[in-house]
Amino acid sequence: MQNNNTPPKLLDQVRDRIRVKHYSIRTEAQYVQWIKRFILFNGKRHPLELGAGSRSIFIASGGGREGIGFNTESGVVCFAVFI
Repeated sequence: MQNNNTPPKLLDQVRDRIRVKHYSIRTEAQYVQWIKRFILFNGKRHPLELGAGSRSIFIASGGGREGIGFNTESGVVCFAVFI
């Protein structure tokens, strides 16, 4: 459990923001997964430490996955705009 003086963790902030925007629970789960992949793809660095170029590279690489379909690719782009 977090102390009241510490800010919420990144994924908790993402979940809160998604819920405020009334996105579906499946969208929330997918965005959280894409964010985890993005962090791992970038050597476990926090997204705030990275520039927009790192998002472009992640998207161009297929979100760290090869052979993804168009709908999956558009999901990666949506998540990247979200963070």
